Amino acid sequence: MSKRKRRLTSKATNNRVAETPSRKNLPLLVFEEFANGVFQESVAALPFGFTREDFVRELRTYLEYSSKQIQLTGRFKVKAIDIGRYYDPQKHPGLLEQADFKKWAEPLLTDDNLRMLDSPMQSLRKRAGELSIDWPTAALVLRRVSDKFLPDQRSQAIKRGEFCEQIIAELKRTRETKSQFRTFEDLERLYPNYEVLRILKHPRFDSQDRDLLVSPFPGTTSR
Repeated sequence: MSKRKRRLTSKATNNRVAETPSRKNLPLLVFEEFANGVFQESVAALPFGFTREDFVRELRTYLEYSSKQIQLTGRFKVKAIDIGRYYDPQKHPGLLEQADFKKWAEPLLTDDNLRMLDSPMQSLRKRAGELSIDWPTAALVLRRVSDKFLPDQRSQAIKRGEFCEQIIAELKRTRETKSQFRTFEDLERLYPNYEVLRILKHPRFDSQDRDLLVSPFPGTTSR
């Protein structure tokens, strides 16, 4: 897809959201779900002593820096997240001494914490491009997703109610997509982040309990 077509597609996607707020935007929802999975993997791999709050703080610093424009030779500009592709002093003399490079791009290349985030963030950058979502819009989605990984200050009653709604929604979704899986393992591959599946893998549940989730509706037979 050409750069012009990507820009037009991204602009049209964002305009649809602005013009019809009641209409769900499929590319953004797909990206949000993908981002949630990436962040869950990153949080699960955090060492002891590096909290979720620390992770979100570094992530937001990365997002702030990554969207900034860096001037290259002539009038050519790139976002700081893409600077690694152009980090060649011979092709772009003076780049390393530019104020914008030093302030926004250099930390992404040299700061230990931000460098650790680069691999998952580049994966998110690639996925956003595949969905024709521009990076500033993607960064807003990532900020919203990162909020889920901060300590929840709401009351236990509210959190329990929300969790119940989530489980019900996941169960409904599994029924709606019943034709796409036959076993519990298939279901795990299809929805790796579903809480209801994590619950059913607890030792207090056995294989018969898990089979109930993948069985046909009462009164029907499997194909």
